[in-house]
Amino acid sequence: MPLDLAAMFGDDDQSTGDPPAAESLAGISTAEWASRTYGIQGFQPDRDASLGEHGRELRAAAQQGDHEAACHLGILLLCWDAEDRQAMAWLADAADARDAMAMALHAAAPYKRRELAAAFALDLALPTGAPNSEDLLAPAGTTSRSPAVYYEAAAHAGNPEAAYRLGRLKEAQGEYWDAARWFNLAAEAHHPEAIQRIEKMKP
Repeated sequence: MPLDLAAMFGDDDQSTGDPPAAESLAGISTAEWASRTYGIQGFQPDRDASLGEHGRELRAAAQQGDHEAACHLGILLLCWDAEDRQAMAWLADAADARDAMAMALHAAAPYKRRELAAAFALDLALPTGAPNSEDLLAPAGTTSRSPAVYYEAAAHAGNPEAAYRLGRLKEAQGEYWDAARWFNLAAEAHHPEAIQRIEKMKP
């Protein structure tokens, strides 16, 4: 059974702080350890909360005719829901403007679109080596591609590398609870570095 995390942390401290102490868990799988220690079973990310300010910026820019923003928004929405009609509408607008990613997604077989969208979202999240804090590849009207937004969308669509990278980001921010959740998702897909991170987090 999952540990009583509310009792261990208090109701207001379930996303930051050191990993919780656990009973002796030697010999169990990494997925079982993460489930019992962090209560991962039933973990349901929230799309609107994940997209946050960046999603609102993208939507506003897309509504003003920014086809790159329309493509990025369509990719994110498609990662969260393969049947999202708004996603396909935004991608159609971007494809009409000859955006390469949007054209590829629009032409892809329906059963391949979400996987392809996840791969594109991961690419959009990766560092670009920009010389300053402003992301030079961000769509007009936005200040950043907000890597965590793209990592989470891609991870939700089943991309283990995105889940691992999001776990590393959360770990660096001291959000060990969330880090373990994302490492676990990647580990379940046999991502070797994620498995190692989970092993290191065991008491």
